[in-house]
Amino acid sequence: MSRSYSTFSINDCRGNAMIYVLVVIALFAALAFVVSRGGDTSEASVLDREKVNVYASQIIQVSNQMKQGIDQMVWSGSTLNALDFCLPGEICASSAQNRAFQPDGGGMIMPKIPPEAINAVDSDPAPGWYMGRFNNVAWTQTGANDILFVAHQIRQDVCAKINELLVNDATIPPLTVDNKMALIDTARHSGGANVALDTAQCPAGCDGHLSLCVVNADGTIWTYYNVIGPQ
Repeated sequence: MSRSYSTFSINDCRGNAMIYVLVVIALFAALAFVVSRGGDTSEASVLDREKVNVYASQIIQVSNQMKQGIDQMVWSGSTLNALDFCLPGEICASSAQNRAFQPDGGGMIMPKIPPEAINAVDSDPAPGWYMGRFNNVAWTQTGANDILFVAHQIRQDVCAKINELLVNDATIPPLTVDNKMALIDTARHSGGANVALDTAQCPAGCDGHLSLCVVNADGTIWTYYNVIGPQ
């Protein structure tokens, strides 16, 4: 009786083992992809979340730089009450040394918000940075008007990230009035007279904070403010 034998070598074993390893690696990669996609329930991808963090950090940094500019003008002989925020091309009523944005004054330049960080829903006023001394913030030392610097109509996720960076809480306090009424000079919009920023206008979360991001009553417009010249 003849017998047939199959041959089995170490190379065959190694080859099969390598196939199994490659299959396991492929399955693990696919599983990791599915898990990462399933865990991302926000509108932004991981990359976009990094961008949100960059935009929020930039907005905070810009406002701090503008505060340094105001401080420099005060150190150079101006006073907070004397500063004029007329923009280049506008008629200024103050003396040269008190003009924050004029070359013969503070020489400050109004920055721009990155377009990707903007959520534009209103043109009165348009999205952008605004500065003025037109209103009192209740939790500053006196009842005098403070200098506010605000980023108006930014994205909700950027607003939340700003608060997380500032106060370790991404909650966005709502105002009971339009943001522009409490945070932007009436010379820059047609919304009517300004109202003080106090606990009546921001009853949940603003009190005591000189820098924060808020949303209007109907939850459509987000504005970051920084009291860069408290009085």
